[in-house]
Amino acid sequence: MKTRRTFIKEFGGIAAVTCCGAGMVTLLEGCTSVKSIQGSWENKRLKVSLAEMGDDKFAIIRFDKLPAPIFLSKNNEKSRAFLMLCTHNECELKATGTYLYCPCHGSEFSSTGKVLKPPAEDNLKEYPVTADNTTIYIELN
Repeated sequence: MKTRRTFIKEFGGIAAVTCCGAGMVTLLEGCTSVKSIQGSWENKRLKVSLAEMGDDKFAIIRFDKLPAPIFLSKNNEKSRAFLMLCTHNECELKATGTYLYCPCHGSEFSSTGKVLKPPAEDNLKEYPVTADNTTIYIELN
């Protein structure tokens, strides 16, 4: 017969696997949510409000004219934007708090778009980013 403590430990493990995916990411990184923001189109650029980003360092920018969302990493020095499409087999990537992973074949990419784990061999497609005091602009040319 199981004790209450044993049940709670086992159920907690099941919940962690459900949240984070078995073997895909660590518990702390996998359960970190990344803010999702709807981008808008202006002057041939994707536009994101800095107010919507808030203090977050990462965001997923959704825009229906792209084959996948954009992963935006923001820091004081430079913001970078990457298409969340695996370079191995064009599966849409999933974001954790620190990296992107492909649910199709397990490739992993850093928040700077570099391949961390194969089978992908090429880094993610990067878009030029500019900003002013209120807005981040992503050039999609």
